Amino acid sequence: VYHVVSRGNNKQDILEQDSDKNYFMGLMKEKAAKYKVELYAYCIMSNHVHILLKSDFKNLSLFMQEVNSVYAIYHNYKYGESGHVFQGRFYSSVVETEGYLYSCIRYIHNNPVKAYMVSSILDYPFSSAAEYYDTIIYKKKTEGYLSEEVFSYIKQRFRNWEEFYEFHNIFDNQEFIDIKEEKEEYDFQRVE
Repeated sequence: VYHVVSRGNNKQDILEQDSDKNYFMGLMKEKAAKYKVELYAYCIMSNHVHILLKSDFKNLSLFMQEVNSVYAIYHNYKYGESGHVFQGRFYSSVVETEGYLYSCIRYIHNNPVKAYMVSSILDYPFSSAAEYYDTIIYKKKTEGYLSEEVFSYIKQRFRNWEEFYEFHNIFDNQEFIDIKEEKEEYDFQRVE
């Protein structure tokens, strides 16, 4: 299982409009099926993306390379630009423990809350938080992006949606790969 981050070149917004975020999410789902990647969580921000996924290392690289390159072609065509869209290769970190897995899901879902874009993880339409909500509350799997496998882990750890949601309001001392500005904000919130 890997936590993956891709960032816009020169810290630029590369997913500016809702249509851009939706396009990226569609690409992510399509290429996950192609490369047998299991999506566990995601959050698509304006200048970067977080994806928690399960894959072998070779397919991880192929998956991210294709998602980012296809998106870059789309972005450059749509905005009349050329050149790099993403800042180098994606970053990835291995998720080695179950506790780190849950903390990483929380961290990813809280990105728009930490950026003061929304007050609740459920208010941001470009993350997997709402899909977790729909699946846990309504006990049905939607035609969403997430792997069935991740829900079995969630059911083992949390009794219900309320417990899972409240878990998102706890800050811990976990370190996550991220962009410098977000890490500084997260550190500030932990100290506060």
